[in-house]
Amino acid sequence: MGAEEFDRLAAAWGRTVELHPAGAEAGVTVRAFLQPVRERSGRQFRPTPAGVVREDRFLYLGPAGVPLSGGDGSWLSCGGTRYEVLAGHGVFAGAVCSHWRAVLRPGEGEP
Repeated sequence: MGAEEFDRLAAAWGRTVELHPAGAEAGVTVRAFLQPVRERSGRQFRPTPAGVVREDRFLYLGPAGVPLSGGDGSWLSCGGTRYEVLAGHGVFAGAVCSHWRAVLRPGEGEP
């Protein structure tokens, strides 16, 4: 799948997402796919001495034109929720990036 085909699919069935790459002064609005990643155990919480901690993870598939690598303070907002980017990488069709894939977790603060 090429970048143009991904963009057509995202335009038809994706969600509106506002990306905030590290170092960027303003957010970038794109159409992307965002869905929960279910753990095999079915648990999304981890007990700690201070209480239960959420461990939700989300999969992001977004356009090739906006890199989202994570670990650098990048975040995004969708549906009123802020998500921190844990890790991301480009998905390549041959030598050309067709889209970006990232793993997210719900973040703290206002989107």
